[in-house]
Amino acid sequence: MDFTSRVNALEPNQRMVRSWVAASGMRLKFVLAFESRLAIMGVISTFKQRQRVVGVVSDEQTALYYLKLERPGMLFCSDQLEEGNGFSLVSRAKKIIPDLRVMMILSAANPDVERALALKPEVICLDRDILAPERPVAFGLLSACQGKHYVSPLAQEALNRTLSAEETDATSMLSPQEKRVMELMISGLSDQGIADSLRLSVHTVRDYNKSIRNKFGVKSRVQLAAMMLRNSLGLSA
Repeated sequence: MDFTSRVNALEPNQRMVRSWVAASGMRLKFVLAFESRLAIMGVISTFKQRQRVVGVVSDEQTALYYLKLERPGMLFCSDQLEEGNGFSLVSRAKKIIPDLRVMMILSAANPDVERALALKPEVICLDRDILAPERPVAFGLLSACQGKHYVSPLAQEALNRTLSAEETDATSMLSPQEKRVMELMISGLSDQGIADSLRLSVHTVRDYNKSIRNKFGVKSRVQLAAMMLRNSLGLSA
């Protein structure tokens, strides 16, 4: 792809970002933790006042050192580091600084967006979002400055693919009878209705019901039906 024309638009973006950060009320100190030197250069280029960047590292332990020493307002990190990993870093960082705001930029070939979401960072993007014409990184920064959460469209697509694969894997583990029971569950039949339809005892149907829910990782038939509906529509969990 040709990014040349997009480079010329960086300076106005930088001015906007600086104004958002200044108005955010958070501590104006930042730590960057990336495996890629190019990613570090790309992120640090958005800071006009470089003294605000109090730590630029490529490993988890050194990032934690600067977090404890400087107590910054925001952490920018990737999932992949030279030593340690970004997921562990974010989890530990939020324990050290409860009000820390975090932007995760996932760079793995198969980004684990679901794992990132569990850590509740303010922003989740992919490295492919950098310099994208829709400016998802800028939108993410705005959300972080406002104390809100943002998942870029590309990260959302990666999550949807993961959820769809998980559903397929769970479905493949169902026995033929479990699949029949699940179809009737989703259609709204009660346990007694399923038992009558398949000529099974209610106790057996309830055993199937429990087994199906365990395989899909849900606690009720309502959650199971909702999961199936979301995935059929291409929506996220």
